[in-house]
Amino acid sequence: MVSVPTEAALEAILEDYLRQCHGDPAHVAATQDYLKVMTRKALRQFRRRPNNKPKVEINLWDELYNFSCSKTPEISGELIRKQLRTLLEKGQHYQCCYCRRPLLNSGHAKPIEHVLPRSKCVQHTFNLFNLVVCCVDCNLRKSNHIWSLKEGEFTSEQEYPSPESFDDLYHPRFHNYNEHIKFIRLQSNHHNISIYKGLTSQGKNLCANMLTHLSQKEVFVNGNPDLKEYITTIDQHTAETNSKADKAIRVFQTAFASATDDLLYEL
Repeated sequence: MVSVPTEAALEAILEDYLRQCHGDPAHVAATQDYLKVMTRKALRQFRRRPNNKPKVEINLWDELYNFSCSKTPEISGELIRKQLRTLLEKGQHYQCCYCRRPLLNSGHAKPIEHVLPRSKCVQHTFNLFNLVVCCVDCNLRKSNHIWSLKEGEFTSEQEYPSPESFDDLYHPRFHNYNEHIKFIRLQSNHHNISIYKGLTSQGKNLCANMLTHLSQKEVFVNGNPDLKEYITTIDQHTAETNSKADKAIRVFQTAFASATDDLLYEL
């Protein structure tokens, strides 16, 4: 029997986050109000999609990051996302939500991930239970995929799916990792190798679509010491968001992920 959190437990988690959504208690109420505004924007965008999808949609996640309050500079999208990442990391014990590898001390190496991708489920862009932190490898592999037979149901519903709805898709916020995935990680002076096994339909799904590929990629990178050193250096580099360095890093990470995908597929 797969365990999922109760409605009461989810409400307690949400209330706890709302109490801490800003690092300074004096700005919590205003931050809550702003998040409500952004949630309403996401719902309006969702409602426009079925019959009259705009040619160009506003990227609400970027809009959040670029937000700054002229009257109260301490309330900004950058700080809101920083606080969110901090709380999510702590709740995940500073491990990637999918592969359980340690999260590196860089925003580039621990992006905030949308379980149901915002490109397909814009209505859930700011839903706390749709947000987790993962490593770059898992984030790029996951991309905008919904590896579920219920994808159409997930994308068309305004309300966030119940924990019980994810019966063929692993959900980091709703599922106990140890019930679904068993892994062994071997580490030596120069190599790290992870082996994963799915224990449930959700866990097997995650292994088939992400974790097995990740294991293969680890072996490939570890077998090329110079490449591994370069990748580690780039992942640990911190650049200002949307700066030239930031954009260049993301372009490289995406290109490298695509190239290794092609190579591993050929093998």
